Amino acid sequence: MFATVAFYWLFPAALRPKFLTVATACFLLYADYRAAVLLAIFVASSWMLLKLRPKHSVLIALAIPCLALVYYKLQMNAGPVSTFGGVAIPLGLSYSTFRILHYVIESSRNNLPEHKFADYLAYIFFLPTILVGPINRFPQFLNDRLSSLWRSEHISGGLERIVIGYFKITVIATYLLSKVSSQWLANTYADSSPFGHYLEAVIGSLNLYMLFSGYSDIAIGFAMMLGYTVMENFRFPFLQKNIADFWRCWHISLTSWSREYVFMTALSLTRKPYLATLLSLLFIGIWHEISFRYVAWGLYHGMGIVVCMQWGKFKRKANLPSPQSATLVMAANTLKVFMTANFFFLGYFIAPGVSGMVPQ
Repeated sequence: MFATVAFYWLFPAALRPKFLTVATACFLLYADYRAAVLLAIFVASSWMLLKLRPKHSVLIALAIPCLALVYYKLQMNAGPVSTFGGVAIPLGLSYSTFRILHYVIESSRNNLPEHKFADYLAYIFFLPTILVGPINRFPQFLNDRLSSLWRSEHISGGLERIVIGYFKITVIATYLLSKVSSQWLANTYADSSPFGHYLEAVIGSLNLYMLFSGYSDIAIGFAMMLGYTVMENFRFPFLQKNIADFWRCWHISLTSWSREYVFMTALSLTRKPYLATLLSLLFIGIWHEISFRYVAWGLYHGMGIVVCMQWGKFKRKANLPSPQSATLVMAANTLKVFMTANFFFLGYFIAPGVSGMVPQ
């Protein structure tokens, strides 16, 4: 990482983007050649389809990466047999697929600024976000690519963000939650009591949050040191007062993507916001894993948001009174935060793997 940053700023400005693209390609070829080959195919095919515009070009450009992603996710569930000799999904394929879909959709809508093939290639082969996101957007990436300048505050700020990320991963997630807390839980609640299972859900969910937000911090800091701005991925979700706000602050790059391309599409076709909400969360569940448990997990959270929306509508119509004193307001907000966090924790029992898996 730091060697990449050093070499990046040593190159002339015109060569820096090319160096970063080549460095990413080399990393993928070394770590998982399948990912490098697939991404090259996806980028080249979608670019050609969008430029030549044959019949159904947009649908084909969308289908190619989607089918590949579905194939690997199904292979992961099916067992040890795979065309490539293993069931592991190629590195970063889940995130790169969504970037490609974003690019294809916005390109078909003529919403993208003028750019070259090298810009698109660099967007997909962008080292800081290649493995675990965030799912950054092309317009912001292109703007940074064209105006990237050395700034000492970006280096110091990026380094600080990386340190915070590694602290979350190594100290809080790996040591305190995965090791210390899990061992204490196993020793204290060896009889598998209901409260022990509840604590397991809390620890597992917090562990996922620290791991995932830590990886996002590292990616954001790494990009910052290269002069790029990557969107925030988490904004204190466990301090939110309802499940709808929770999902606006949890894995923001994914939830905003789903809102833009799943929710809005379903809403425009059905004119039913509740159905669009369910489909949006169902999509997020399937993105983690194509299985019944993740279908149930997505619907569970979708139903939670629908109930939250209904409750808000009922409160406005009934004109229910609000707490007046500062003490009552604080108590009400604390209760809301507690209930929202526990709603997420209870989802662990539907799909335990969601609290231990960072999708590729």
